[in-house]
Amino acid sequence: MKKILGIFGLLAVVILATAIMTDAFLTPYNLENLIRRTSLFGIISVGVAFVIITGGIDLSIGSVICLIGCGLPFLLQVSYEPAQEARAQEINATQGTVTLATPAAFESGDMVRLFNSEPDNTGVYRVKSTVGNVLTLDPEPPVADGRGTLVKVQAIRDHAEGVTLEGVPPNARDQVMFIKQDGTAGSTERVESVKDNRLQLARGPPAEATHVVILHRHQRTSVPVALALVFLVSLAIGLSHGYLVAKLRLQPFVVTLCGLLLYRGITRGFTEDQAQGFGDEYPLLRTIATAKLGQLDFAQALGLMGGLLLLAGVGWFLWQWLRPSATRSTSPLWALLPILAGIGLAVGGLWQAWHVPVIQERITNEKNLPVIEVPAEGNQTLALDLPAGTLKFALEAQDADGNWTVLASRDFNSSTDIFQANVPPLNIIRAKTNQEWQAARINVLAQEHHVPLPADAREVTVEVLNVDGNWAPLGEPVAIDPQRQPPMHTIPSLATLRAQDGGDPQELRLKVTDRELPRIGIPAPCLILLIVSVAAGIFLNHTIHGRYLLALGRNEEAAKYSGINTERMLILAYVICSLLAGLGGMLFVMDVNSAQPVDFGNFYELYAIAAAVLGGCSLRGGEGTILGVVIGACLMRVLKNMITLVDEIPTHIEFAIIGAVILAGVTVDELIKRYAARRRAARQQEGE
Repeated sequence: MKKILGIFGLLAVVILATAIMTDAFLTPYNLENLIRRTSLFGIISVGVAFVIITGGIDLSIGSVICLIGCGLPFLLQVSYEPAQEARAQEINATQGTVTLATPAAFESGDMVRLFNSEPDNTGVYRVKSTVGNVLTLDPEPPVADGRGTLVKVQAIRDHAEGVTLEGVPPNARDQVMFIKQDGTAGSTERVESVKDNRLQLARGPPAEATHVVILHRHQRTSVPVALALVFLVSLAIGLSHGYLVAKLRLQPFVVTLCGLLLYRGITRGFTEDQAQGFGDEYPLLRTIATAKLGQLDFAQALGLMGGLLLLAGVGWFLWQWLRPSATRSTSPLWALLPILAGIGLAVGGLWQAWHVPVIQERITNEKNLPVIEVPAEGNQTLALDLPAGTLKFALEAQDADGNWTVLASRDFNSSTDIFQANVPPLNIIRAKTNQEWQAARINVLAQEHHVPLPADAREVTVEVLNVDGNWAPLGEPVAIDPQRQPPMHTIPSLATLRAQDGGDPQELRLKVTDRELPRIGIPAPCLILLIVSVAAGIFLNHTIHGRYLLALGRNEEAAKYSGINTERMLILAYVICSLLAGLGGMLFVMDVNSAQPVDFGNFYELYAIAAAVLGGCSLRGGEGTILGVVIGACLMRVLKNMITLVDEIPTHIEFAIIGAVILAGVTVDELIKRYAARRRAARQQEGE
């Protein structure tokens, strides 16, 4: 328990340091992503903990994740093929015939299009007659090299509220490729539903589309079959590792290192080194890893977590304090760690609830507003472009003494007017005014600025900084349309305010005074980790087989002589590790929706082993708790998150930092063990 509390305290320190060093840490998006990734790595860390408890090691976890993570989308791969197609063997432009390589089910009256021919035949043809493998087309196709594929198309009868076809409709989840009036291929859309011959599509058809090619959906395997296959593969890997280590007495390091190389090579082989993913298919399956359970205000979430930690810490303190000192597992003072962490989270929740963000808009070009020179010569009035947001401009002319005179001015409505000034060149100005002007210019006198707001902004107030250093509201609060994304607010320039009010405002800012608090959901993998952790904890600490695993790790020979089937226990540990690695691989690929065989899962075993060791699992075996492993996984992910977010820490030394943490954890673990052994020896001597 002391070690668990110690690693928890280290986790709290790292979280606090990261929150202080970067504002990006305590944001809903970052926390949701951090919790989700921590949960995924926590699952595989629990698996490797079982192997480490037995005194073994598993270096193949990353490759197993790659194999399963690439294998699942590979088995569920979806392709779309034309409903009716045949390869063209010969095209006779003179006779208007196409000879097919194989008999095809084309009938007279069918509409067809030739794909992949040279030159490209983009026209749509009607089948006049069929004699064996020879089709007569109308109109006659142009000369081609004989290559290509003849595909059946269907005419679109109606565009209104979907697509109505003349022939046999496709099935739901099929696709249709639109063919334009000139015969060129257009976009491809998925069929959402079919009623009679009317198709409801994900997006409406192009107005110029006249025909469609029906593309039937072909799925390599079903979802249950694919899940069963990857489960069996994970089980087979665990059984093989366990058999080689337990029965043949091979070193776990050698067995799993070979597995690391073997499984990655197999994956790159059957995928041909191509990225695997689900695309926009299987959205329901992917919700297993991407769904969010509930939505809480960020402040509420922080307060809830803080309250739970506070109650847990107080409860643990009272439990240890009320027990006799001889029976205490830890000092009651250790309970201060969760108590302080809970108070910190609760305070953070209150701060978040009351925090009002302020967006400062500094105007830097007020004394040098844009000036546009008017051309000296020309025969007609010119349209000169003005800066966006121009509120007022003036046409000025310079006399021989260098003085500028305003000839004309205009006020703009920025919401309706085009930012242009129609002015004549200098020679025409001279003729109209009968003055020998030296130069002419367009002087922008006032502008406004469009300021982006946070996505959750609902109401803003414009404030102005006066010369006395005080901020004062400029008008009433303005409501922001939540449907306008991204939300914007328009403020006048300082020059405009100075001209209107005659004062000397120094700075403008927008203050978000009423806003929706950011919301945070609990990622679904967090629930899966909770279930896995509770089940693993009960199995390890409250079942006879879990006790056997701990005994096996402490002393294999003693466990064997006490009647424990050590070989079976070793096999069981590797099976659990492999199954959880396979589960992690499935969740990882569902989360990211893409897996590159060459690097997917690389170094994941490093994070898992580090989490297990930091969480209290001894590499010598016989020690470890599931709670400690989960906390260790949290620490590893927070460390990585800190390295990513904090600019002062170079990201290229990530593995150096993680390696140092692992080494420090192993070293501290060994020193603690030696210290405890010396204390036990001293007590025994005192007792004698």
